[in-house]
Amino acid sequence: MCTGVELALLGATAATTAISVNQQQKMDDFQEAQAKANAVVEKDAGEIRAQQARDRAKRIAASARAALAASGLNIDSVTGNLINKDIMIRGEQDATTEMLNATDRATAIRQQADVFNLKGKQAMTAGVTDFASSAISTGARKDGTWYGYGKATT
Repeated sequence: MCTGVELALLGATAATTAISVNQQQKMDDFQEAQAKANAVVEKDAGEIRAQQARDRAKRIAASARAALAASGLNIDSVTGNLINKDIMIRGEQDATTEMLNATDRATAIRQQADVFNLKGKQAMTAGVTDFASSAISTGARKDGTWYGYGKATT
């Protein structure tokens, strides 16, 4: 059977492993939650940057219309409308680029969250494996017996 020392070692190993795995799991859970929150923030920031690009295009178009009017051209002419339309299209392209970039960054951050989740699961598996290995090494004796049972004496 197990000696008191072996049982104490087994208990200490189990407690140490459980504490270590628990702390690693908590850290990975925290990092996963933080990464998910960062992904939401990045997506929202992309929407804000996209709106800023649209607003900037509107200001540039208004400035261009004012410059055309100041130079004496009809702002509703074909040329004036083409200039205005081109500015607005480019502004929308900038806004779309901002949104796509934000989506890409948010996706990468969410993938990072998945890695943290996986790390937590792997820490749990490693902890159980380490404990089992310790239990086996504590129980297996140098003389080839298992907790005092084993080789028959004749």
